[in-house]
Amino acid sequence: MLDKLLVLALACPACDSRPAVVQKDGALECPECGRRYPVVNGIPRMIADETRTSKDIHGVENDEPAT
Repeated sequence: MLDKLLVLALACPACDSRPAVVQKDGALECPECGRRYPVVNGIPRMIADETRTSKDIHGVENDEPAT
């Protein structure tokens, strides 16, 4: 689990989404574009070229609001 202040300071490098990314299922997810960034050994890997979207994972767009 990442520190809440750190998560609040991070933005999606692909779309610079605000509000910031949210923690979800062991990764950080952008509520705007749906990209998911893995957290490896407590370190967020926020490299846009290495991401997957909710559509890639589930085959559908994620149109649910972030919680």
